[in-house]
Amino acid sequence: QITLNKSHIGGGIWNANYGTITIIDSLIDNNSSTAAGGGFNNTDSGEITITNSTIRNNGAATYGGGLSNANAGKITIRSSILHNNISGNSAGGIYSNTGATGDLTIIDSTLNDNRSNYDGGAIALHNDASLTIINSTIYNNTAKNGAGIIVASSSSATIKNTTITQNSATSRGGGVYENTSGVVTLINSILAINVDTYNGDCYGDITFVGMNLIADDTCDASSNGQLTGDPKLDAGGLQLNTGSVPTIPLLSDSPAIDVGSNSQVSDISYDQRGVGFPRIFGAQVDLGAYEYQPIIATNTPSPSPTFTPSPTFTPSATYTATHTPTNTPTPVPTFTPQPLPVSGFTTTTVTDSSVGLSWIDPSAFELQYRLTRST
Repeated sequence: QITLNKSHIGGGIWNANYGTITIIDSLIDNNSSTAAGGGFNNTDSGEITITNSTIRNNGAATYGGGLSNANAGKITIRSSILHNNISGNSAGGIYSNTGATGDLTIIDSTLNDNRSNYDGGAIALHNDASLTIINSTIYNNTAKNGAGIIVASSSSATIKNTTITQNSATSRGGGVYENTSGVVTLINSILAINVDTYNGDCYGDITFVGMNLIADDTCDASSNGQLTGDPKLDAGGLQLNTGSVPTIPLLSDSPAIDVGSNSQVSDISYDQRGVGFPRIFGAQVDLGAYEYQPIIATNTPSPSPTFTPSPTFTPSATYTATHTPTNTPTPVPTFTPQPLPVSGFTTTTVTDSSVGLSWIDPSAFELQYRLTRST
């Protein structure tokens, strides 16, 4: 992070005299200068490359609230965000005043909510500066002239597959302002819903290549065979649509779908969101930074129930009859009468068929018994 720094020139960074700086995955935040380049200043053939970074909340009293590029300086910005930078004079986002040997290249990036008191809310080009901007979004920036981009003083801008929308100027050029000697070439791009006092989406002479959409038909768009009317951008504005930087989606019925020139994007593989979002999806490339891809509902069948077999029947152990031994009753003991103690036993009678006995019981009971034997 480079944050909370102050300087006369280049609040966060000052690169000059053929110096080379590479900035990756970084934050340049809340720096300020009393002259040019609130975030940083690049000059005198210096070179800076910025990738996957955010430049925000920086301020300059004169030029380039976010950054300033001058005197043959070269800056390349990829997949980055310039947000909420402020300039007291020119270029809230980026000021480029390089002469013919310098340049500014912006790819897959978003410039939004930057402000300038005079010209170039997002970008201002002066004194033979050149700009190439591809697959990028310029949204909700404000200035007196050229709230999105101003191209002045023999400078040139090539704007390819870029969406410029909802920028606001208090004078001319809500979206793009070509100021007399500047040269602006528009390729496969969208200018829509930009406002100013005079023209709206664009002001000045524009060279159109392939098909573009200029919503309010300024800059002689329809007479040059360009589309006009509502581009049907998502009303939600900037959104982080899976990519690394915010973009503005096209709706499914947008007239910007499949009408661009494929030959102009032969060297571009993806839309602003990057890998996974091909630059051409369908017969022809879409206009603007975002390539529409319909969401195809995939019918996912309910999974068939997994057959779980019943457990294999395991029979109980085979019953083997066990012979229960026959109950042999315990023999009842034969009662053997015990002879009673007797006394006085006598035999009284004997005949052919019987014997008569008699005795006297000692307990004084007198009994008589007869035994008879049958013959």
